[in-house]
Amino acid sequence: MPDGVRQEVTFLMKGVPPPSPLFIEKDDFLLLSYFCTDANYSIDVIGRLLTPDGEIRPFCHSFLTVAADDWTNLIFTLDTGFLLSVSIVARTTICSRGSFFASLFIARSRVTPYLLGYHLCQGYASYCDSLGWPPGYYESHLSPPGRLTQNDIQDPAAGANLSYTRTARTLWLIKTIFFIFSTDATVADRQVILLIDDGTNNRFVSEPGPAQAASLARGYFFIQGWPYKETAFDSQGNIRLPLPNTLWLRRNDRIRTSILNIKAADDIGQVRGLNEVFIDPM
Repeated sequence: MPDGVRQEVTFLMKGVPPPSPLFIEKDDFLLLSYFCTDANYSIDVIGRLLTPDGEIRPFCHSFLTVAADDWTNLIFTLDTGFLLSVSIVARTTICSRGSFFASLFIARSRVTPYLLGYHLCQGYASYCDSLGWPPGYYESHLSPPGRLTQNDIQDPAAGANLSYTRTARTLWLIKTIFFIFSTDATVADRQVILLIDDGTNNRFVSEPGPAQAASLARGYFFIQGWPYKETAFDSQGNIRLPLPNTLWLRRNDRIRTSILNIKAADDIGQVRGLNEVFIDPM
């Protein structure tokens, strides 16, 4: 700037936008609705608020989750002023994606039904990923990825088919199902079929596996998106069979087998699955 030139700073006096689009009045509050698969996750709701006298005031509300088969609602009081930011932060390291799902609102009226004023954000929060506003983020409970888990399933009794029913309020996107089927000495060819049903109606029926003779132990791998059906066991005694890319196991759905010529001492063991887990708020 040349010497002797006076620098002036001007301020806009009209049409000045507010520091935030959300002004919190005395009757407003934060409403957090969440669904959690596990108890005792440490969660913080943190943010900043600009009070009418120009003070930027931080706030933090901490709580431990409860594991419930329904939504849990929490109310947090705020000071009067402009809401500048708010975030949901999981402090527990084992809180992974797919286990804690939340919706955050500005609401009024502390009796149900709450008078919802503004939906700030919705989605999964985890130890690695917070959820917040601004800019506001909104996702469905089925937005990928879910929580990848291995689930061990109780082996059935000898001579019985596999039958496992989901009771928890979560959804499994099935990646793989594995078990070992061992046949007794009774001479007969067995064939394994895997089914998914709702307790009554079939939702998925696999192609029959190859014939398995007496006194053999064979490993069955049912794999999401496996490109073709193998027709014979490999040299290790295993076979890979296809599952659809989107095979969901809902609450009260069942995984079961239907084995042709199953005998009294035949045995299904080491049953386990690899699944992508999502919460089921419906």
